[in-house]
Amino acid sequence: MKDGETEAPADIQSYWNHGKAGSRAALAAMKPGVKGEDVDRAQRDLMEAAGSEYVMWSTGHPVGYVAHDVGPNLGGSQSPTPRPAAQKELKEGMTFAFDGFHCWKLPDGNTKTISVEEMAVVNSDGATYLIEPQEELILVGKK
Repeated sequence: MKDGETEAPADIQSYWNHGKAGSRAALAAMKPGVKGEDVDRAQRDLMEAAGSEYVMWSTGHPVGYVAHDVGPNLGGSQSPTPRPAAQKELKEGMTFAFDGFHCWKLPDGNTKTISVEEMAVVNSDGATYLIEPQEELILVGKK
């Protein structure tokens, strides 16, 4: 946050909104029998529609005994040959950390990414958040 700002600049707020929409699309796609790649595609379709630059990271990953546990990878929809983990199907009881992204070019040609990460568990007919999702962009002041 810059001096005198009381809200995010319009472009940053827009990027946040796009990332949040992607996160929500990923959650809506999580159901038993759905492949990890299909969850990734749901989020990436919104990224493309919003004009996002490419993001190399997967939309999400399983969470278990170790941070990135075994199971379906929520990625691969933009790869000509997705890795085998992206072809695995989600099952009831699986838990995932997942993101909605938006990436844009900076004036110097580099890119910047905003990410809206949540966690959810797959149920018999969809997925539910483990905790309430973040709905608003939080501005952090400088000291």
